[in-house]
Amino acid sequence: ALAGFLALGLHEAANMSEIIRSGLLAIDCGQREAATALGLKPRQTFRTIILQQAARLIVPPTGNQAIGMLKASAIVSV
Repeated sequence: ALAGFLALGLHEAANMSEIIRSGLLAIDCGQREAATALGLKPRQTFRTIILQQAARLIVPPTGNQAIGMLKASAIVSV
């Protein structure tokens, strides 16, 4: 049971990191340039501009991943 839990956790963590990475990379670099032109600091830029736009792209695949994890956890429990 512990090995299945560990394997499922590592697999899902790898997939989630790819979802988040691709969501962040999908934001155009012009958004960062515009924030710099407005005088925002890097942390403000990330929190108020980049993360807000990336969340729109990250949420749907995260839902799919949660459903897949639910199905996989049933298989692991057997």
